[in-house]
This record gives sequence, C-alpha cells and structure tokens, in this order.
Amino acid sequence: MPKFVLVIEKGKTPMKAFIKNILTVSIILFVTTVAKAQYGRGGSSNERSGGYYTGSSAYGSSVSFGHSNEIITNFSRGTLYSGKSTTNGSSVTTIDIQGKYLRVWNANVQVGGMVGLYSTSGGVSRTLLTALGIGIYNFDTNIKQAFFAEGGVGIYPVLNSAGDYDSKFGFYIGGGKRFPIWERVSYIPSASLVKKGDLDFAFDIQFINFSIMF
Repeated sequence: MPKFVLVIEKGKTPMKAFIKNILTVSIILFVTTVAKAQYGRGGSSNERSGGYYTGSSAYGSSVSFGHSNEIITNFSRGTLYSGKSTTNGSSVTTIDIQGKYLRVWNANVQVGGMVGLYSTSGGVSRTLLTALGIGIYNFDTNIKQAFFAEGGVGIYPVLNSAGDYDSKFGFYIGGGKRFPIWERVSYIPSASLVKKGDLDFAFDIQFINFSIMF
C-alpha cells in the first residue's frame, strides 16, 4: 500500500511546513467528500446514507450493521523471506508481520491496537517491535461513513546514532473519513502527526487505505 511520510525538520520553518501539510490533507478530504456526495445523489434515502440500512438503535448502527470488529489494511502485512540477498552473501531469513485491529466499544468509540514484528537472521540479526494502544472516536454512529479522530501510544523502533535500533516511547494523533464501498469494506484516507522518541514530529498521510469489518 502506498504510504507517504513528511518529516518536519528543525531549522526549516516547521510552522510553515505544518500548515502546508494540513492544507494538503484538507484538499484530500475535500476531494474525497465531493466524490462521495456525487456517489450518493439519487436513489432512496437508504442509498443516500451509504446504501445500507443503519438500524433503529445507535449502537446497532455503530457496529457497522452487525460487524463489531475492524481491520485497517494499510497497517496490515505479513511476509516471510528466506534466501540470499547478494550473490555471494549468506542466506537470510526475514519475518515482517504487522496488523491494526479495532473493536467497537460503544456507539462512537473503537479501541484496539497495532503490533508489528520485524526480524532478520543469518546476516545482521535484529528484532524490531512496534506495539501501540489505539482509540478512535467516530463523529457519526454509522461508522461506515463517519469522520473520525484517532490516537495511539506505545513503543516504536527508532534508529540511533550508532546505526542500531532502540525501543522508544511514541504516539500519534490524527483523523480521517470512511467512504463505504461494499457491505463490509470502506475506503478511509487519513493523516496523522507521529512522534517517535527524540525524533521530530513526522506527518503521515495515507492515501490508499481500506477498512474491513467482520
């Protein structure tokens, strides 16, 4: 999945860079909102609300029509590679597993976490762990088409000056918008500010991001 990270560096007018990044995200969300409005025109009231029945109770609609679990695909991957990285090099095994999971807590709130494990062996061996607790507030009980704000805290692997990785406390805050595509699938462009250890804030924009409810 394409993923773009803009880093705000010291000494390079961080406020101007921050404002520019905010404007970029605003344009993205505006364009996708217009697209959604065009998609929703015409048809019955159910079709205009995303094409699905939201249910009579707030909690019933909040669990996305019977599905209270959610996986965010842009944070999910799993690979296992074993082989030589160079012609005359040694065989290397790499494991890369990462996933973001959420569960509905109440009518507007979801809680969950993101865990990542990156491990290499056979050459330069290292194991990197990412673990975050995550909370999301949806501004509509119909989660499948809601604007939302999110945040997470935990540990990230951070490269140090010696060229190795340390586990550092970090957090992020951000938000986005869901656009229903199919019964259990939504498109969710989002953006966030990320702080890892002593590093400067980074701006993370996720253009191609999808949600799967189950």
